[in-house]
Amino acid sequence: MNVSARVANSTQLVFCKENVNPDLVTRLLDLAPSNSVKVGDPAQNENGHRYSSHLGIWKLDLPNATPDDPVEDQIGKWIELLQPRLKALRQLKELGYSPYLDCMAKTRSLSLCIEPELLQQLGELNIALSIWLYEPSVMATTS
Repeated sequence: MNVSARVANSTQLVFCKENVNPDLVTRLLDLAPSNSVKVGDPAQNENGHRYSSHLGIWKLDLPNATPDDPVEDQIGKWIELLQPRLKALRQLKELGYSPYLDCMAKTRSLSLCIEPELLQQLGELNIALSIWLYEPSVMATTS
């Protein structure tokens, strides 16, 4: 039996849409992405299929996060990092950009409780919240 499990909590700020220009996001937020893709850049999926990206993507892992930091705490750290950048986030929103926090909880994290204050602050920053709760995927193998 092969058990695959997510062993860490992680969060990323993500801009992903056909009109996203990663260089503009970097310049306005004054933050270097962990990963970015421009529309038309060569890309490859998990199966090795190569294609030309139809999306602009800008992703930033939460700086200085540790795998054991609860997702709820990481969201609070994002708010601290992004509140001074509210003007830039508003400019990006006016351009049609729709940022979100992509939050991936480690296996066996069956629930999260995000305080109303944090949700309100995310709303003021125009940032959506995407939360992934994982259970181990179990594949039975026969010999």
